Amino acid sequence: MKKQLLLFILVPVIFCFSFSQSEPDKVNIRSNTGVRYVSGEDGVIRMYVHVWGHVASPGRILVDDAKIMG
Repeated sequence: MKKQLLLFILVPVIFCFSFSQSEPDKVNIRSNTGVRYVSGEDGVIRMYVHVWGHVASPGRILVDDAKIMG
């Protein structure tokens, strides 16, 4: 009976730790404030774009004009 109780307690704990996800290492992107363009400390103007479809890493990314034009 004690083995079953121990198993009943340990199995969910083990699953919680084994299937937990860590935050990916990304560049610190400021939250969306509603503005279309943002300017960094370097003075380069950037904008957020949403990438969808069959790409390597879909999601919201911050790009500058060099990435947009070329």
